[in-house]
Amino acid sequence: MHRRHHFRTIVLSMLLVTACTDSGTPQIEEPDPAAIQSNNRAVGLMGRFEYEQARDQFEALVEQWPGWNEVRVNLAIATLNRQGDGDEARALQIVQDVLEDDPGHLRARYMAGLVQLYLGEPGAAQEAFRAVAEADPDDAFAAYYLAQCSAQLGDYENALPQFRRALALNPYLRSAYYGAFQSLQRLGRQDEASALAADYQRLEGNPRSQLAEFKYTRMGPKGSALAVNTGGEGEAPAAPLQGALFTQPST
Repeated sequence: MHRRHHFRTIVLSMLLVTACTDSGTPQIEEPDPAAIQSNNRAVGLMGRFEYEQARDQFEALVEQWPGWNEVRVNLAIATLNRQGDGDEARALQIVQDVLEDDPGHLRARYMAGLVQLYLGEPGAAQEAFRAVAEADPDDAFAAYYLAQCSAQLGDYENALPQFRRALALNPYLRSAYYGAFQSLQRLGRQDEASALAADYQRLEGNPRSQLAEFKYTRMGPKGSALAVNTGGEGEAPAAPLQGALFTQPST
């Protein structure tokens, strides 16, 4: 009885350490505080546009913690922004590998869409952004990029409501005004297009205005490297911007 109990204890301990997934692949243990701090330092490097150094740190973390998907996506973001030869394909492969392990990982899905759109594959990108927009209907950037995919495919009827949705979610997203303006022009609705063009121009002087571009800090919250707290969870998103839309803030 004592030997049987001892054997059972060993087995339970092994299960707690390895915690195998349904696919049989052992899960990593929770990243330790040193790894979390290293990730957060690399996120800081991204904020200073030091992509190569940040990428090196993320890559080292992925080697140590291969199942840490948030850091794998951070590595993809750093790789994409490094803009070396073949980096777009490398970044796409990284997030596709994450999606094989976790099909519901929204940051990976979003980044896959961004890279595909950047590479001139709006059809594939559209599927990615539609999935993100459905899973996170409050993401204005996902709505914007979904609209961009439709526009690039020549489907302005479907692009327009997505641009408008992006504006409803984030009225400071200046790029969405311009996208809606272009869609209305293509649809022959000149009066509505002119009104949106005026809004776009008035927003230019507002420091709260935002642009959506293939440039770090302008690709949306899911397109930015993610710092984590000591509990291993992502930081809360920034609070929505407040203030008058077409006026300078008071000082």
